Amino acid sequence: MWRGTISKVINIILLAVLTSCSPNYRNVELIGTVFDEANGKIVQNAQVKVVWWTYDMSTAAWESRKTEEVLYTNTRGEFSSKIDKAQSFDVEVFLSDGRTSEYAENLTNNKTSIRITIQ
Repeated sequence: MWRGTISKVINIILLAVLTSCSPNYRNVELIGTVFDEANGKIVQNAQVKVVWWTYDMSTAAWESRKTEEVLYTNTRGEFSSKIDKAQSFDVEVFLSDGRTSEYAENLTNNKTSIRITIQ
């Protein structure tokens, strides 16, 4: 009788612990600046594609889900993106002259600043 009850309690505790441990960071913000390596200047109106990767733990196999966002740099060459939760991100920058640059990072906190240099 006690074995069944103890087993159920242990299973409930394990389930609670496993579901509370999330590899995702919450309220994530990415701030970036794009520079042109040729002249050292900021790049205005560059197209920036941000792909956020989030672990979905609602299934038995933890799967990554992606959320894409396309933005443009402002007059200071900056862009920013926010998401409720994420584990990592990829950034790809496209210039009107055809040059591109890529950047990827696993998050280590919920606010990240990056500098992307276009060659």
